[in-house]
Amino acid sequence: MSHLKGILFLIGALLGLNDHLFAQDLVNQEIAIFATAIAQNNVQLIDVRTGPEYAEGHLENARLIDWKNSNNFKKAVEKLDKDKPIYVYCRSGRRSTDAGNYLVNHGFKHVFNLEGGIQLWQAKGKKIIK
Repeated sequence: MSHLKGILFLIGALLGLNDHLFAQDLVNQEIAIFATAIAQNNVQLIDVRTGPEYAEGHLENARLIDWKNSNNFKKAVEKLDKDKPIYVYCRSGRRSTDAGNYLVNHGFKHVFNLEGGIQLWQAKGKKIIK
């Protein structure tokens, strides 16, 4: 079902319909769908890993907001646009699931998590920035 929601979101984004398509919840996305969405450049892409992990390599245009630094995380997400889609990822998907659920619970409308995290992203031969 999450894959269908991801596809519908992409179609809705192109047609400008997404405000009416989805209730607030975290959507886990496969790499191909996630990659297509973030390539549109009208999303907020958040890496929730630590600074050293981010420095080892991250997705292009990703903003680092460390989930483990809870005070900083809370302050940083207050500055994000709640109506603009947010795409989150971490190493394996566990932290980004927690962070994504936090965002949904704090009023963000469209939150998407990269299934398998950056580990699977790299294993599939996708590009990272160092």
